Amino acid sequence: MKTKKVNRTKQRVLAVVVALLALLGLMLLDFVPALRVQAATSGAGIGFYVQALLPENQRDKNLTYFDLRVQPGQSQTLEVQVVNETNEAITVDVAAISASTNRNGVIDYKTPGIQDKSLLHPFSGLARWEEESLSIPARSSVTARVTVQLPADEYDGVVLGGLVFTRRPEGAAQSGAGTTLQNIYSYVIGVQLSETDTPVQPDFELDGVQGEVVNYEAALVHGIRNKAAAIAKGVSLHVVVRNAAGAVVAEETRTNVDMAPNSLMPLALAPLGGTGEDGQQNAGPGALAPGDYTSEVNLTHGGQSWQYQQSFTITGNRANEINAGTVGSATQSQLPLNTLLFVLLGAAVLVIVILFIILMRMLRRRQETKELNRLRRQRQEQLRLRREYAKKES
Repeated sequence: MKTKKVNRTKQRVLAVVVALLALLGLMLLDFVPALRVQAATSGAGIGFYVQALLPENQRDKNLTYFDLRVQPGQSQTLEVQVVNETNEAITVDVAAISASTNRNGVIDYKTPGIQDKSLLHPFSGLARWEEESLSIPARSSVTARVTVQLPADEYDGVVLGGLVFTRRPEGAAQSGAGTTLQNIYSYVIGVQLSETDTPVQPDFELDGVQGEVVNYEAALVHGIRNKAAAIAKGVSLHVVVRNAAGAVVAEETRTNVDMAPNSLMPLALAPLGGTGEDGQQNAGPGALAPGDYTSEVNLTHGGQSWQYQQSFTITGNRANEINAGTVGSATQSQLPLNTLLFVLLGAAVLVIVILFIILMRMLRRRQETKELNRLRRQRQEQLRLRREYAKKES
């Protein structure tokens, strides 16, 4: 009976721990909306698709994007079929975006508002939509139309951009406790425009180096520009940053980098840490120290190479600002949401495990004490019976 009672007690403890974990999960779902966004992503369908209706001046009919040979001053309407696969009406917003190059060395067709100073003919400025939002009935399709107006002057090379189709979420997405956020899905169809067969080769330059905070980490950001109206594929980069004493404070090698025409890639290098040139300002791993620096950039593409050298200075105030904004800084007040979520979850689980271990030890000690008391009483009873027996015998 006592063993059964102990087992029932253990089961109650386990039930309490499970209830605490469930309560923790509900609290996280209620107060951290980002978790709901991630959970909603699993198995969710996009619900629509798009297809470019290729015109006669399409250079390669086997492509699924627009690669058009156009003429100076030409006006042309591009058509895209947008198909709703769901059983309800949906709304799709459309946008025309100029291609850019992101910090990972990938051509970006979806981020608006990025235009390098070398870009004379941005695709976003040439394209005008017939309608900027499309209402599509259930299980049907509509044709989206965008008119591209070419500049009057002839140009060599290519204009590169993307047609972005984004399904509008049903209802207004809100933030805050108890709110379910909705995912946003989109498609991109690339557009490449050219007027001549004159070959244009990529050409590069280094447009400065500066210290910044990138993804909550200190970084030395190099502005590497492709200043030609040509797509650069398979670029190789090797960058070394040295302090005034000649010590390497940052280094990175990248291959297979792609760059859009007339675009700037913000290449971010993580500092190795160390001391400033005065030997006084200590910078730990991943931190920036104030001082004078020199960056050496070696770039190769298509059998050609480019070398650049840039001197720059990180002031004491700027170094403090950057280091204060990193995850590792004691003054950093806001961690990325996912990191904070996992830290809180891990701490809560650890506390529950510790409490469970303490409770089990208390139960075990309680059971051991009960068992010792039982054995003591049993021994006392045996001694009493022996005394009574001895009295009778005497």
